[in-house]
Amino acid sequence: DAKECAKYPGFVTKFCEKDPVHVDFENYRHVCHKWHYRLTKAFILCLDSADYIQIRNSLIILTKVLPQFPVMISFAQAIERRVDNIRNEEKEKRPDLYALATGYSGQLKARKSNFIPESEFHIKENKKGVQQTNAQNSAQKVEINNNAVKKEVKTEAIVNNDEKNASKSKNGIDSSDKKKEIKKDSK
Repeated sequence: DAKECAKYPGFVTKFCEKDPVHVDFENYRHVCHKWHYRLTKAFILCLDSADYIQIRNSLIILTKVLPQFPVMISFAQAIERRVDNIRNEEKEKRPDLYALATGYSGQLKARKSNFIPESEFHIKENKKGVQQTNAQNSAQKVEINNNAVKKEVKTEAIVNNDEKNASKSKNGIDSSDKKKEIKKDSK
């Protein structure tokens, strides 16, 4: 809130002005979402690696930060899948990793009721400042992809047309017309 955060320099966006501009709550939530996303991405990268040390250290850190991270259902599920893979793969090979993964998995499952959907954690806005739901975002992505395909088809038609025009001879006759003329002359 403004009362709690206004006095701290970490919430100031412009330092050089007389009246510093502070981060509003929605921007703060957006930044927190970015941090959670990047943490999840980094942990998944480490958990998917074949390196023993990366997997072990990730499991240790995940266990330590469990009260604060993950908070969102989607991120928790992504991490949970990787941890379950580790449990299945390392059961016979590396019992210490299996034990760490099993311990973390149990603690993560115990916290499942506290996880929240992404829509409650962070409100995504478009450039006009209007809220959008995930369905609208998906629909826009599909529309953008369809438009890109249409443009690609138009571009191909233009390129093919240009190639056809390039094949015209110097006197402006199409190469197919030129072949017809050659046949007429030979008769």
